[in-house]
Amino acid sequence: MKLKTERSIKFWLTTIAKIAFIVLIVFKIYDFVISKKSEDRSENKVTVKNDSLNSKAEIIDKELPLVKNKPIPQTKLKKEASAPTKNSIYVLIYNSNGIDYSIANRLENTVFQKYNLSTAPSEIVIKKNEFLVGNFSSLKKIKPEFIVTGEVDYSFKKGSQSSNTISCQINLQFSTYSTITSTKQRDLSKSIQVNGIGFTEEEAKANAIKKI
Repeated sequence: MKLKTERSIKFWLTTIAKIAFIVLIVFKIYDFVISKKSEDRSENKVTVKNDSLNSKAEIIDKELPLVKNKPIPQTKLKKEASAPTKNSIYVLIYNSNGIDYSIANRLENTVFQKYNLSTAPSEIVIKKNEFLVGNFSSLKKIKPEFIVTGEVDYSFKKGSQSSNTISCQINLQFSTYSTITSTKQRDLSKSIQVNGIGFTEEEAKANAIKKI
């Protein structure tokens, strides 16, 4: 009797254990399948989203054509780089020693007072022989629209013994050129002769310059 009972108990225990093992396997398989489906859905969502973004980018690219910068012609760049400052002028009047600043300043304040006056660099001042004949080919960088070049000469003479004075005669010739065309501006080119009297050469010279 006891042997049958023990066998019956062992049978049911074994059966229950088998059923529990089968249930556990089924649960694991179900959990694996559900997880796999969730991953596939997530991947599909990401793919769809990326495809949507790519299609939008393609539409934007089609609707907004690429704007290319037009290359600036080299000839235009050269012209702009060498273009002179409008209405600007250099006044270069030479005496036997170099630039005569007293005459140049006088002309700047009288004949050329309406122009934008600039101080010429030293490397330009020394080109006297070129400028006096209207040759401005050496001006490659910034340059004025006009250049005034000319020469001045002073001669002094003593007056009578009773007056004890000195007279100064100034002979001035200058020409104005366009640096763009190298043509002479006749209305701004003159030959001037004036006289001044004083008790010294400097005074006579200053009085003569005032008449220019």
